[in-house]
Amino acid sequence: MSQTQGEAQRGPSKRERQQLKAKQKEAEQRDRRRNRLLKQGVRWGLLVVIAAGLGGIGYSIATAKRLPPTGMADHI
Repeated sequence: MSQTQGEAQRGPSKRERQQLKAKQKEAEQRDRRRNRLLKQGVRWGLLVVIAAGLGGIGYSIATAKRLPPTGMADHI
């Protein structure tokens, strides 16, 4: 037994506290980086979906048949 019975338990040493603080800081940075990348991915995904939707609408409008026909060839 390294401690006598009369001694109180001590907390972590200064070095252990520093290491714990560094690990916590790294974890926070990882979380912030992951959240930032997730937000960027969502933004780009929405941009792609919106662009594809507008492109599809534009294509369908451009290729739609228009009635009544405007040329004589279409009347006969």
